Amino acid sequence: MTDREELRRSGQEIRHRLGLEDDTLSGLSPGFANLTDEIVFGRVWARAGLELEDRMLATLSALTSVQYLDHLAVYTGAALHMGMKPRLIQEAMIHCAMYAGFPT
Repeated sequence: MTDREELRRSGQEIRHRLGLEDDTLSGLSPGFANLTDEIVFGRVWARAGLELEDRMLATLSALTSVQYLDHLAVYTGAALHMGMKPRLIQEAMIHCAMYAGFPT
């Protein structure tokens, strides 16, 4: 198995742990789901240094701050799927409002 295939497999496992299915990604462009599995989940989400829950909090904070609401809805569902408490998610968003501005 090549390094890229291993990254794709590892990324796909993480994506499934988050409850994110590749149906949406597959329709965008041929091979896009594989690329996302390899780079986003296989390289970034699988890095040492942060636990999965911490990466999710960082992701939710970033999406809240830039107001990517469609993505925020998807990742909020993923956070709940992985067992994060709704109150924790809410507090992260409130905290972002203090630093990114109340409109967020």
